[in-house]
Amino acid sequence: MMNERHRKLVYAVVEEYIQTALPVCSKLLTTKYDLEVSPATVRHEMVELDALGYLHQPYTSAGRIPTEKAYKLYLELADMNQPLDEKTERQIENAYYQDEEGEPRRKIKNTAKALAEELRETIIVGFGKYDTYYTGVSHLFSKPEFGDADFVRDISEIIDRIDDLLEEKLFDGAGEKMCALIGSDNSFSDNCSLLVMKFGHDMEHFLGLLGPLRMNYRYNTTLLNFTQKFLS
Repeated sequence: MMNERHRKLVYAVVEEYIQTALPVCSKLLTTKYDLEVSPATVRHEMVELDALGYLHQPYTSAGRIPTEKAYKLYLELADMNQPLDEKTERQIENAYYQDEEGEPRRKIKNTAKALAEELRETIIVGFGKYDTYYTGVSHLFSKPEFGDADFVRDISEIIDRIDDLLEEKLFDGAGEKMCALIGSDNSFSDNCSLLVMKFGHDMEHFLGLLGPLRMNYRYNTTLLNFTQKFLS
């Protein structure tokens, strides 16, 4: 059964793995995070978390990596309201307002491109049913996960079928607040996550971010929330 220390440990493993993309060992966790227990205790509890389905050991003697279940718990525990620096805010706003005479649709596309470059992720905009725009797909190839055969296969299939996937009921359940579709919950790939929310005066459009499971959820969510506010 999960206890408070288990939750802290899952949170720490996910945070570290997001930053490094490397299996996380018990010694690093006790050194870097305030767990107040010995490495031996952490190792024992990591084995317990393996059995509970939150962690996975990719090979013998390696550290652990988080599972889809761990990312979902992380989203429950993490503070998604992070401060943004003024430079980043201006960069996104300027992308929208740089073409003052442009139509709103073009301004939104410019904003999506700026988001993709800042976050190094794929950004998807839904203007309506069967009317979508996406940018930054190439960023998926720059991820450390691209060395994994399953991830490469999934990304290749996404690129081959992205228009069809976008025409499916991709945004069902999305609302004004950000919805996180982790792994098997989204239509793209078990190895990816999709963050999506509505925007516009009547919340008639959709803004989505597609990336690997190991994405920076806190920063990505913060910047999407900021973008949603001024687009609406």
